Amino acid sequence: MTAYSVFEVCVVSAVVLFCLYRAFSKMMPKTRAKVQNRAAAWLAAPGHPAWMASMGGRWKQTEGGGGCGSGCDSCGTCGPATTPAKPEETKSVKLVRREQV
Repeated sequence: MTAYSVFEVCVVSAVVLFCLYRAFSKMMPKTRAKVQNRAAAWLAAPGHPAWMASMGGRWKQTEGGGGCGSGCDSCGTCGPATTPAKPEETKSVKLVRREQV
């Protein structure tokens, strides 16, 4: 195995892991938050070095929040709730039959 092959395997593995993480984050945000909070609690446990405790404090997330349309933006896809257009605001299109020549 050459050095390039090792490099290629590492790069492809990193890309696949990143894509899996992003899919996991988008499809299951509550589960990801629970896993992240569990990892943060482990990092901030007594007896770990200070840098691990500070990283655990930064990783800690609040669980819960609103659903889609609440404006929480916890998953990166939600925005403020929008109201649908009222029927009187929509424009109607009048169809006209074309005359034959």
